[in-house]
Amino acid sequence: MSGVSTAGAVNEQVLRFYTLKYRNNIKNRLKINEDNIASWWEDPTVFNVGQTEPRSHFMSYPDVESFRDGRFVDSPFYHSLDGEWAFYWSPSPAVRPADFFQPDFDTAEWGTIPVPSNWELEGHGIPIYVNDRYPFPKNPPHVPHDDNPVGSYRKTFTIPEDWEGKTIYLEFGAVKSAAYFWLNGKLLGYNQDSKTPVCFNITPFLKEGENLIAAEVYRYSDASYIECQDFWRISGMEREVFLRAAEPLQIYDFFVKTDLDQNYQDGSLEVLIDLENHAPILAKAELSYLLIDPDGQEICENKISSELASDTSFSIKIKEPIANPKKWTAETPSLYQLILILKDEAGNILEVTGTKIGFRKLEIKNGQMLVNGVAITLRGVNRHEHDEITGHVVTEESMLLDIELMQKNNINAVRSSHYPNHRRWYELCDQYGLYVVDEANIEAHGMGACFQKPFDEAAHTSVLPSYRAAHLDRVKRMFARAKNHPSIITWSIGNEAGNGENMHAAYHWLKGQDDTRPVQYEQAGMDENTDIVCPMYPKIETIESYAQEHSDRPLIMCEYAHAMGNSVGNLPEYWEVIERYPNLQGGFIWDWVDQGLLASTTIDGRKTDYWKFGGDYGDETIPSDGNFCINGLLLPNRTPHPALKEVKKVYQPIGLRADEKQENRFFLWNKFDYLDLSNIRGFWQVLEDGIPIQKGDLAELKVAPKEEVTIELPFSFAKKLGSEYFIDFYFNTINSRPLIPSRHEIAKVQFPIKNNSETNIEASKVCALEIVQAEDYFKIIGQNFSLEISKNSGTIQSYLMDGKPMLKSGIKPNFWRPPTDNDRGNLMPDRLKIWKTASQNQKVEKVFYRKKKTSVDIITTYRLADIELRYELVHKVFQDGDLEITGRFTGTKLELPELPVFGFAVALPEDFNQLKWYGRGPHENYVDRNQSAFLGIYESTVAKSFHPYIRPQETGNKTEVRWLEIKDKSGLGWKVVGTPLFDFSALP
Repeated sequence: MSGVSTAGAVNEQVLRFYTLKYRNNIKNRLKINEDNIASWWEDPTVFNVGQTEPRSHFMSYPDVESFRDGRFVDSPFYHSLDGEWAFYWSPSPAVRPADFFQPDFDTAEWGTIPVPSNWELEGHGIPIYVNDRYPFPKNPPHVPHDDNPVGSYRKTFTIPEDWEGKTIYLEFGAVKSAAYFWLNGKLLGYNQDSKTPVCFNITPFLKEGENLIAAEVYRYSDASYIECQDFWRISGMEREVFLRAAEPLQIYDFFVKTDLDQNYQDGSLEVLIDLENHAPILAKAELSYLLIDPDGQEICENKISSELASDTSFSIKIKEPIANPKKWTAETPSLYQLILILKDEAGNILEVTGTKIGFRKLEIKNGQMLVNGVAITLRGVNRHEHDEITGHVVTEESMLLDIELMQKNNINAVRSSHYPNHRRWYELCDQYGLYVVDEANIEAHGMGACFQKPFDEAAHTSVLPSYRAAHLDRVKRMFARAKNHPSIITWSIGNEAGNGENMHAAYHWLKGQDDTRPVQYEQAGMDENTDIVCPMYPKIETIESYAQEHSDRPLIMCEYAHAMGNSVGNLPEYWEVIERYPNLQGGFIWDWVDQGLLASTTIDGRKTDYWKFGGDYGDETIPSDGNFCINGLLLPNRTPHPALKEVKKVYQPIGLRADEKQENRFFLWNKFDYLDLSNIRGFWQVLEDGIPIQKGDLAELKVAPKEEVTIELPFSFAKKLGSEYFIDFYFNTINSRPLIPSRHEIAKVQFPIKNNSETNIEASKVCALEIVQAEDYFKIIGQNFSLEISKNSGTIQSYLMDGKPMLKSGIKPNFWRPPTDNDRGNLMPDRLKIWKTASQNQKVEKVFYRKKKTSVDIITTYRLADIELRYELVHKVFQDGDLEITGRFTGTKLELPELPVFGFAVALPEDFNQLKWYGRGPHENYVDRNQSAFLGIYESTVAKSFHPYIRPQETGNKTEVRWLEIKDKSGLGWKVVGTPLFDFSALP
């Protein structure tokens, strides 16, 4: 029999009684014939054998004190099995050691491998990177038999003595891709879904003393067809392995739901708790629960008494009103501690557990996604789990660094592309405040995405009935493990996996389980199985058209701004449109970190580190999509790319616009959704020709969220003839908060100040130069310099100032720049190659000079290869050695492809390595990515101007430059002035 009694004001109880089926009895539970065990890895209907039901991740503790302060590893009911495991790698299933799981199997010739790890990164097999295809011929559910490596693992352990009489579970955090498991020679079960936990109740399989775990892991399986994500295809036990213990009478799972009333003030707490009794006798128990607020005060306490018959389980739903709780948002991550205490009938504590929770309400209303009644803006990124050394094995330190960098750069949302992440990631997002889109481990890109025709829709995994249960299992496991995290505001049922009936079934299952969160799916487009329209890489006009024509669902781009190499241009144009329309609520940049793997080589006796990508392992037969995995905002070691500065600028939560009628009046917009600006200090400065001449602080900023206010500044100054003026605003934190220090800059804005004064006209320089004409060159001699221009090339072949060479090679017309990674994506190297040829092959038609009153002009005309245009280059040489160089096309206008560059290339002596310029800086910037680079005067070096993109490409540019000085340390060098402005890059 079973019964329940309550004490205290429990508002609602729903009891569900059912009989426990022994979770490790494979034949009875799943009715699968073990004679077919060898074929499971090619049978999509077999994917979860012998495992316990998925549940939320939590650990049991013996008392409240250790639970409050503890982590998993601090619990006496936790026992890690990480570390060295015996390991044997086989190139194919046919040659694997088939009976290795037997206790008496001889492993004397085996090696070891660390767990967690990816075996390809430990010297076993070849890492493969492919993007949207499979690394084997497509023929679902079949995978190669001759090239399907198998990893055989063994580990011995002894159960702690004080675990006697407890129910003991064995959990694997993540295993790629399919795996069989044994304990003491007996089959525990089988698993697919490489990114959610695998858990077995091993109690009946244990023996006294030493026990043996064996696992057989297959690189490829039928599951590989729905795990076709754009990242490294590597294998093994990727997350921690551990034992946990619980009393036979135990809390098996719980689901926390928080809600707010229609005024978003008062809240409610609802918890559905599953209790299980594995004991052979009737058990009586008392379940207590406590709720502790962010200040450490107990605000809710209650208890329920119950009794459970042997091998039974039941669920209890409790519900409590919570008066005006502190609300959880990414900006205000207020967490409450829920504590569950299970006692026996004598009052002895059997188990203490619980979780951190947040009170928040998620809704879609009037085409907008609301959190606590407020329409939020998602300034997001996509994040793969990646480490430059350990691959898919990531540490907590790495997770914390990612969150710190995201928050310091105004990123408030992250999509777990394209699979459930490590359990600790969600806890950190709860704690520090990030909105999370949690995504199921479903991608079948190699079968064809919805918008990639043609493909055989009838044979697609999103349609095949044989794959339906596997789709549902993956969504169920994602939901079960992470359901209690307030940071997860949206579920995603997968990525680029088609949109057949299997995806519709997954959507409806998830909606039936969780009525507190929206569900999204990019491949659904505007079909019924997505609550959010979440396209990939839409054009700006596309999202604007959506906003004008649709009002039922928000549009939040699941991927945009492909951050591969030197990229992430035109972000301001996207966000100008996003901020104009209420139902455009942001997007997620692809992606966070370059997936390079650290390697070393020796060059000239020197060890040099570098990062490998696809194609850098194995021979030419290994499939590869090259460096398409190198598409993050960070290098693999978490060093930011220059583009991250632009992301920070565009994502900043403070906006300003200038009053066109009054130059000292501005309108300040607080873009925070929940925070006022009381913790922000603002200050300003006026620049005259790049030099600060006035500055001041802004008044106390108590601007409410989403409010716009007018500010007037007390600056006044006389504008000089020919000077230009700018005003800069900077906004820094006053007090620190977790991961964000005080005085951290969160926003900045620069505006020009009009100057109607005319520019000074420079006086002409009277020319008194000697001209010597040799057979191959013209030589121009001044008082302290000499210059030779070749008649063969039309460029300077020698320039001496006080006898010192000022050039290594002459100033040459240039129409080419190194292609970026994304240039290769739009075929720029082929489409525009005539400009590269024109830069390399310039035929001189004539060279002559004219001596004028103020200068000597050397005029060269060229015929450019492949282009029916002439080009005229004029060197104007003045008395003091100054040069004015002009380049122009002449001739008939032609239909030509766009011009990558119009400028000059020159090589200077190596000791001319000191830079000073007046233009945008100090970091690398381009015409479509320079809002974060303010106009000013900056100093640097040639070496620092180079950013080490993993695949060599265009780098180091500066835009809107007025003048540039490039000198040696003594001060000798060049000053370059543009008419009107120019870009430059100065590279080693």
